[in-house]
Amino acid sequence: MHKQVKRFLRSFDTEHKVKAPKVRNIIALSAGQGNKKNNKNKHQRCEIKLVHSTNIRTQPKKTKMSVLLEFAMFPTDKGTSVSKDVSKIIAMIRDSEIPYKLTPMGTIIETEEMSEALEIVQKSYDLLKDNSERIYATLTFDIQKGKNNRLVSKVQSIENKIGKVEK
Repeated sequence: MHKQVKRFLRSFDTEHKVKAPKVRNIIALSAGQGNKKNNKNKHQRCEIKLVHSTNIRTQPKKTKMSVLLEFAMFPTDKGTSVSKDVSKIIAMIRDSEIPYKLTPMGTIIETEEMSEALEIVQKSYDLLKDNSERIYATLTFDIQKGKNNRLVSKVQSIENKIGKVEK
């Protein structure tokens, strides 16, 4: 049985890119004899189950990423008030269920991938393009790997230093 465990750990190491010494408390062994009825199979059977696998990744780790996008988009040929057109964009963002914050000068969204942020920009443009001859847009990105929830945490970091900042 000991050889079977070693063989399993070697194959596990190769397949999952985990070194056997780091594999701690993850296997439970239950051993039994082969076919006892006719005793033809003299090999021991060994069942290995993963019980606890916090130190093992069986799939490549997806790197967390935070894409903050502050943007404004509106038609320039609709007069001085464009809230009707901007409201369509905000409703689309709200319905997409991504974190966002509406400000007087634009909207800030947070996504996990750049493609998600760009998809919001494209959908925003698509909402305006059929009824506008000219569309103005500004986009500002802040992209950071290994982070999330920065829409809230960046403000909290400042508030931790100087106190509440919003009235």
